[in-house]
Amino acid sequence: MRTTKALLAAALAIAAVLTSVAPGGAPMGPPTTTLEEGQWSFGGQFGLEEMDMEAYGKVAEDFTPYFWTQRFTVEDYKTKMLFGTLEYGLCDNWGIFARFGGADGKATSWLPPPIAAPSR
Repeated sequence: MRTTKALLAAALAIAAVLTSVAPGGAPMGPPTTTLEEGQWSFGGQFGLEEMDMEAYGKVAEDFTPYFWTQRFTVEDYKTKMLFGTLEYGLCDNWGIFARFGGADGKATSWLPPPIAAPSR
């Protein structure tokens, strides 16, 4: 039974790190538990995040196979997040939890970098 719990915890930890949601989530602090074995907990979280960032990626025209790479600057990106949490105590001070919710993100501008004039 103990080996099964350890394998389940390891598999969930690996899946959480490798999914795209984990790195993209807001820094709302580490998950902690004070539950004993068999106890349940539920709650909610709200997060507000503001940032400026630079993006780099492929850009494509609609319905064409042509694409190019380009940099963008994103200014004043604001995200509002609302989550519900559910947790179950696997054993003392060890729990498994799920966080469900949604987010709304808006930026004031998505700007490509200025184009340099060709040199002669």
